[in-house]
Amino acid sequence: MEEYYQGSSRSRGSSVSDNDPRAKIKDCCRKVIAFMCTQVGLGALVFGYTLVGAVSFMTLEQKGVNIEPVQINEKREEYLVKLYKVALKHNIFDVDSFFSDSDAVLKSYQEKVVEIFKYGYSERSVNDMWTFSAALMYSLSVITMIGYGNLVPRTSYGKIATVVYALFGIPLYVLYNKMGGSLGL
Repeated sequence: MEEYYQGSSRSRGSSVSDNDPRAKIKDCCRKVIAFMCTQVGLGALVFGYTLVGAVSFMTLEQKGVNIEPVQINEKREEYLVKLYKVALKHNIFDVDSFFSDSDAVLKSYQEKVVEIFKYGYSERSVNDMWTFSAALMYSLSVITMIGYGNLVPRTSYGKIATVVYALFGIPLYVLYNKMGGSLGL
């Protein structure tokens, strides 16, 4: 009768393959993948992805070039000195020459201010703008495709990171949303 019995008398948990580390890793990977396919697992993945994105954006943008208000004040003072020199150079009877030279200085100042604002000047410093909570809101707005707020990356690395982050984050969020999940926003 024993010859017809082909199974093992050992329990499933005590097989020889349990000592094999590769089998343990495969089993662990199977369990992780099975968990990630649940709504809770996918929600945890979206949450973790959002946290990693927030830290990444905060780090990238805080390392970027920052135009401080002190630099703006220095530029204004520089152009005031130029304007003062123009006023000293011309006497009060040569009005046309004074207006011409002062107009050139003012236009140069105006172009410099426009250039600074185009570059991304804000009265707040980058460290004040890119706090963890602001970066978290930004990363959420990217993957949910809401686009809320006026916080945008100004560095090239931040812009590239946004594209890559959205490339993987949007499908992940859509999958999570299709499974019936909600971020509770």
